[in-house]
Amino acid sequence: MEAFTHIPTFYPEEVKSFYDSIEFQGLEAELLERIKEEPDVSKRLGKVMAFLRNQIVQGHAVQETHLLEWFKKYVRIENGKIEPLYSKNKKRVWTEDEVRELLNHVVNRTQKPSVEFLRWLSQEDSVLCEHHLFRSYIKDLLVSRGFSVERQGKVDMRYPEELYPDARMLTRKIICHLGPTNSGKTYRALERLKKAKSGYYAGPLRLLARETYDRIKGEGIPINLKTGEEVINHEDEFGRPAPLTAGTIEMTDTNQAMEVCVIDEIQMLSDQSRGWAWLNAVLGVQAKEVHLCGEESVVDMIEQIVAKTGDTLEINRYERLGTLEMENRPMKSLHEVRAGDCVVAFSRKKVFQYRKEIEEKTGKKCSIIYGALPPETRVTQSRDFNTGVNEVLVATDAVGMGLNLSINRIVFAAIHKFNGIDSVALLEPPQTKQIAGRAGRYKVPGSDKVGSVGLVTTMSNQQTRFVGECLAAPTVMLQTLYVKPHDDMFAPLVSSVKGLAKLMARLNQLTDLSPGYRLPSFESQFELSEACYQGLNVDLALGISGLPFGHAKYCVSQVLAMTKAMALGSVYTTAQLSEPALKAYFEAPMAVERLKVLEDLHKMISAYRWLQNRYPETFVDIEGVNKLRLRVEDGINDILKSNPRKKSKKR
Repeated sequence: MEAFTHIPTFYPEEVKSFYDSIEFQGLEAELLERIKEEPDVSKRLGKVMAFLRNQIVQGHAVQETHLLEWFKKYVRIENGKIEPLYSKNKKRVWTEDEVRELLNHVVNRTQKPSVEFLRWLSQEDSVLCEHHLFRSYIKDLLVSRGFSVERQGKVDMRYPEELYPDARMLTRKIICHLGPTNSGKTYRALERLKKAKSGYYAGPLRLLARETYDRIKGEGIPINLKTGEEVINHEDEFGRPAPLTAGTIEMTDTNQAMEVCVIDEIQMLSDQSRGWAWLNAVLGVQAKEVHLCGEESVVDMIEQIVAKTGDTLEINRYERLGTLEMENRPMKSLHEVRAGDCVVAFSRKKVFQYRKEIEEKTGKKCSIIYGALPPETRVTQSRDFNTGVNEVLVATDAVGMGLNLSINRIVFAAIHKFNGIDSVALLEPPQTKQIAGRAGRYKVPGSDKVGSVGLVTTMSNQQTRFVGECLAAPTVMLQTLYVKPHDDMFAPLVSSVKGLAKLMARLNQLTDLSPGYRLPSFESQFELSEACYQGLNVDLALGISGLPFGHAKYCVSQVLAMTKAMALGSVYTTAQLSEPALKAYFEAPMAVERLKVLEDLHKMISAYRWLQNRYPETFVDIEGVNKLRLRVEDGINDILKSNPRKKSKKR
């Protein structure tokens, strides 16, 4: 069998009409009726066909010998003949020639398949004609090569589970750990991971990946760290990396077989920006056990996914280890802040304002946490709060996910949050529950310490009523899954970075999706494409589509300079990265402005490290960028210890 390159881009009209004919419909009904008796049949052959379809989607040439090897994984050989497992109740066996003929018809047929041939398949109980496979594989493959973005201009994402044929070869055990914040659900999953011969922890944040890495490593268990910006391999005496790894969700390796995978914050499946990464991991990870940790709201979506992948599902539910109580009376002012409180605001400006007010009016020192702070700085701030160096924490909703914090009481200083586009909106109940749930020092399973009561309050009666209603609101089941086409599926549609930006703006029109699935927001990728050097080729542009970067003028200019170096094949140094930022730093009149400069510089240091892991020939200065990172983090910590709104001394 030759490669697919010779297959025509159209199929004779009589074949197209055949698939809509009454004869076809009757034959299909007959086939459906036959396979009901053997439900495993469809699944086994479906795995083979999922591989075929995936190869075609990716434009790979599939040789006949390759197809036969995959086919043989799901049949047994007796007396030199290939006997399909689904024919075990019959005496009839298939010869290799017949299998070859079958594959020719399914994959590489250039003439109208005869009704006699289809009836022969029916008589043999061939599950290749099960309704989904029949339409998806035979019709698509014969009529239009199954998938061709170059000729059809469409991206087929109707069956995302089929993009991971290796995972479909397994019957995985999906184990859900569901419960509110402080219920110990992730702890239980990590206990299983620590006992595994191999495995991966997939977290939503670099911060959580690092925390998990440090915790497991601290117990004397060898473990690696794998995030976009940082890779640490714990190697044995023979140079082999540890079998366990903690990393971020986007770094989940779907090509690596393992015993256990723990996927944290699984409700992020329904996140418009990053939900695709959770879906890819759930569909694609080759783990015997996949532990999903998160909220009850995700149950319906997990059941929907498992129904398509054919895995088994086990659901474990947990209660909060300590109680959560809403105080009846709101605080009248920040004078009433107590040690162990976390005051929640929803902007960087408000965080600094409240910190200043609390320290001046109560004498209590404050730690602060907000989204733009580097993860390493957040660790320092949280440690100072947990150990009592600082008595109060002032934070944005970034406190809702990530570090373990010893919070006695959550104080909502506001109930509105900027939507990131053009307006503010009331908090949603799930957001409110997640933030409020951080209150209370809870019992760690296996210890003697009993979970404490977590308290929640606000700054007004209206806010108290609202937060109370949110905490009492029933769980709303998430309904939308976000799926992202693999880069090589739409790369042939474009020939330039400008074209890539336009494509991302039009992907909704170009992608076929099943009900319940949506494309993610491509806003950040669109902005990245706009910022890239226009001479960058499309492959490189797609390769950096996950690059973390800021939107400040300095950050955008750095993206342009970095991608220009990539396009020209030149080296990009730490000096080129830091000089513009340091100039702005020394010119800034206020400490708060210098802080913003250092935050932006740290974002681009992270971008440099991210790129260095992928394009080391351009981003060569590993030692220099790590030294710069430490200096910037020290500078940020120094400013945070002072009053950031004081005027700078003349330099």
